[in-house]
Amino acid sequence: MGKWPAVITKDMWTFALCHAVHVHNSSICKDISTTPYETFTIKAPHITVPDFYVFGAPTYVLHKELQDGGSFRKWQQCAWLGIIVGNYTCHSNSNPLIFNPCSTHFMPQFQVVYDEYFHTVTGSPLSDPSGYLEKLF
Repeated sequence: MGKWPAVITKDMWTFALCHAVHVHNSSICKDISTTPYETFTIKAPHITVPDFYVFGAPTYVLHKELQDGGSFRKWQQCAWLGIIVGNYTCHSNSNPLIFNPCSTHFMPQFQVVYDEYFHTVTGSPLSDPSGYLEKLF
């Protein structure tokens, strides 16, 4: 909330708590050199620590038309701005769950660019998302 208060609100506390639980269960404990998930199930965790990203970080998702192999005109915007709220737990745990602030939907996405340092966020993503993608690269 401190980095992006216009978008990350108190309503997302359930996603933040689930994200914290997944990070804790997939992290190695310093006492026993295994993860809590391994201790409980005697299996390696399905998700590893590099699969986790900063909660609430801006992400840029390729439009569906381009994901399906279509094309856009040369100067048309090819990605939309979303917010990562955790990992998708129903199918593949390595896929991020993305919140779209324009449509207010949560959906798993595959082709995503992350901005974990919040370099591209200056205000509300609903105001003018056109300049965000250029700042990322």
